[in-house]
Amino acid sequence: MYVLLNQELAVIGLINAIVIAERNKDPYGFIFDKEIIPEDVMNYCNYLSYANYGLILRNFDINALRRLFESKPNFFHKKENGKYTIVMEDYKEMLSSCEPDKYFKELRKVLVKEFLPDLNYPRSFLKLLRLCD
Repeated sequence: MYVLLNQELAVIGLINAIVIAERNKDPYGFIFDKEIIPEDVMNYCNYLSYANYGLILRNFDINALRRLFESKPNFFHKKENGKYTIVMEDYKEMLSSCEPDKYFKELRKVLVKEFLPDLNYPRSFLKLLRLCD
């Protein structure tokens, strides 16, 4: 068994993982102004391969990720050093006003709305990426 992971789902999964790591430090775990590079997404895909889920293949490369980041200027700002800052300009106010227990669910809705990923995956895989409860 294998799963073919698309770039939108990989980016969403990585952002969710970052938020959960930040939430351990801060109950809100705000993602605003965090830096990310396309290589982080590739490393996240490699990490998923060790999740005991089976073989996870990706159908994108580093250049496709750069194009995805650059196609979302209200979500990512490109910096000079090849890094991108997560800004979520259209959603920052709405997410900032959420209570800590509702923040993660609202963020999931925002990510799905923004990236429009194909969610035609087994529920267990979507749980792995924290896209469902």
